[in-house]
Amino acid sequence: MLEPILMKIKAKEIMSQDLITAKPEDRLSDILGKMKNHNISEMPIVEKRKFLGLVNYTVMTKRRNLPLSAQARHIMIGTPGVSAEDSILDVADALLSHDYRAVPVLSKKRLVGVVSRVDIIKAVSSIDDIRRIEIEKVMTPEPLSVGEEESIDKAFKMISDLDERIIPAIDDNGGFLGVVDIKDLSGLLEKRRSESPRDTGGRDEDGDITVKGIIKQSPTSESGANLGTVMDQMLKWGNTVIPIVEGKELQGVISQLDIMELLTTYRSREGVYVQITGLEADPEIFETLFTIIEKPMDRISHLMTPERLQVHIIERSHGHDSDGLFHIRGRLATRKKLFSSSEEGWDLYKSLEELMDHLETQVRKWHDKHTR
Repeated sequence: MLEPILMKIKAKEIMSQDLITAKPEDRLSDILGKMKNHNISEMPIVEKRKFLGLVNYTVMTKRRNLPLSAQARHIMIGTPGVSAEDSILDVADALLSHDYRAVPVLSKKRLVGVVSRVDIIKAVSSIDDIRRIEIEKVMTPEPLSVGEEESIDKAFKMISDLDERIIPAIDDNGGFLGVVDIKDLSGLLEKRRSESPRDTGGRDEDGDITVKGIIKQSPTSESGANLGTVMDQMLKWGNTVIPIVEGKELQGVISQLDIMELLTTYRSREGVYVQITGLEADPEIFETLFTIIEKPMDRISHLMTPERLQVHIIERSHGHDSDGLFHIRGRLATRKKLFSSSEEGWDLYKSLEELMDHLETQVRKWHDKHTR
């Protein structure tokens, strides 16, 4: 059993104490610059070592009309953090619940450290039982990717919606080419804003700058490899996502988030843990979404024990006066197998119903095959 081993690893043992922080009076422009320089996504706001909140990069980029002169005290978000005695499973839960890449470690409301996804992966990369896990049990199959002729604007929107740093790039035939990094996209977008309108270098015939020139090589793994290999690649190259490639075909990806989800399945729970991310909506909408999920999850529980359901919703806008197209990805972790599916449609509720139907069908087929 891995749970007792993981419960013994405490936040104080893996946290970073080399803290990058900001003050409540610091301006957003200065904070974003500091986050970019240190390659971090969450900036703790402290005053005399007392933790006040976080400035989250993803949240800031999604908020419109936010002045760069805004002070941290007006834009930070509250988060409970974790304690130094919390286990690595508690920290992984906190990262998933808040959709953060790093979480503050607090002692009597004072900031004493920060634990990131990377810190957790470093800690578990030496555990043999985790290293030996086949990547097919962890990876996200059929991942979203960007074509080499796509505009940098579309690529930036896709990678931002996924809340990732890297997205795979493919050619016209679907062959894997490499990855596109959000830092390179941000650099091109900033350069375009500052250049002369008459400068059309690097653009396609429609005037859009494409991602073709910024696709870069990436470490990859093949089907049949183990998770230890992927974690080693992440730590060596600093990649948040490792593509799984067979020949030239992109089979899937394993992200830091996938590993966090895996770890949370080792915790004993009563009932299934359901998390919906990516969508900014009223509480009434979330209540309806959870109601849609409830019945199929109940039927699934009669076939095998579900432990965690992760649903990520991306809404792609098609103009100011039209409803968005919803892309939904679901990952269901059970004690026996990890199931995943995706669905796209204009009706959010119907798309979620179809996604849950696909997951239930997968579970039923697997159950029937292995219980004959």
